[in-house]
Order: sequence, then structure tokens, then C-alpha cells
Amino acid sequence: MGLLARLANVQRMDPEAFLFGGTKPWSSMEVHRLWRLTLAKARVRYRSPEQLRHTFASTLLSRNAPLLYVQRQGGWKSATVLLHAYARWVEEAEARETARNDMALEQAAKREPRSPPASDLA
Repeated sequence: MGLLARLANVQRMDPEAFLFGGTKPWSSMEVHRLWRLTLAKARVRYRSPEQLRHTFASTLLSRNAPLLYVQRQGGWKSATVLLHAYARWVEEAEARETARNDMALEQAAKREPRSPPASDLA
């Protein structure tokens, strides 16, 4: 049987099958049940499993991770789609980085002795 014929017979699998492996996909109910157990054992208040992706993106973007890296790792269709939802984290990270750079330049200027202009050295 050719590859295309075999692909035509492949059954559609839910994303859970790719996340958790095994011989068959986990049901959404099972994912949520195990998620609740995990949060209870960790003594963390409930958050939906979907928030993991949000946390992943916002954390990386706020730390200036490359946009295309975050887009590819998180599975967004395009960087545009990612930016539509998360642009504020990129802007906040840029503002923090600018402030940090300005402070570093000010401190460096205070530490370095200024050389006299070359015309005064003659």
C-alpha cells in the first residue's frame, strides 16, 4: 500500500495523544482530572491546563526571547497571531530593557574619568 493510501486510513487523533503518548489519546476529562490532582498535591490554586501555554508565552516574551522561537515552540500559526495576543509583554520587556540600559550608561559615565579634548594635550 502506498504512503498516500495509508495516510487516507489514518484516524484523526486529538492533541492529547501527542502530548501524553500511549496507544490512544487521553480524553479531555482525564486530562482535567489528572491536572486537578497535580495542583492539589502541589497546593496550588486551580488554573486550567490551557493557562500553561499562556504562561509559557508571557514569561518568554517578557524575558526578551526571540518572537519566532516562542511562536514555533508554542504552536501559534504565525508570529502575527502571537503578537496579537501578547504584544503588551513585548512592549513591557522593551521598556524595562531600555530603562536598564539607560541606568547602565549613566553609571558608566559617572565611573569613567573624562579625558581632556585632544587640542588640550598639545
